[in-house]
Amino acid sequence: MFVYVSNGEVAGTIHLHLCMDALSGDRPFAIIERVVTASHVRGLGFGAALMRHAEETAMSRGALKVMLSSNTRREEAHRFYERLGYDGEGSRLFKKYL
Repeated sequence: MFVYVSNGEVAGTIHLHLCMDALSGDRPFAIIERVVTASHVRGLGFGAALMRHAEETAMSRGALKVMLSSNTRREEAHRFYERLGYDGEGSRLFKKYL
């Protein structure tokens, strides 16, 4: 988990998970979850900075790709991810709560 602090307050958080993949040798894949920025700082670049940091960390560990999921109703978040180069087309997330 990475935390962005601005003026002594938490402005945002992000979780990065590195997962080993038996099909790609020793290269893991990365999953980003829980991208959250405080509502009063949205649009100031903190979320993008967190995403860059997570991606750079994943790359430094040799990750083949990075994936994330987002609630279907969060259209503003989808535009944010698309601006950062993420493509949600052709993918579908399945989950099961235990």
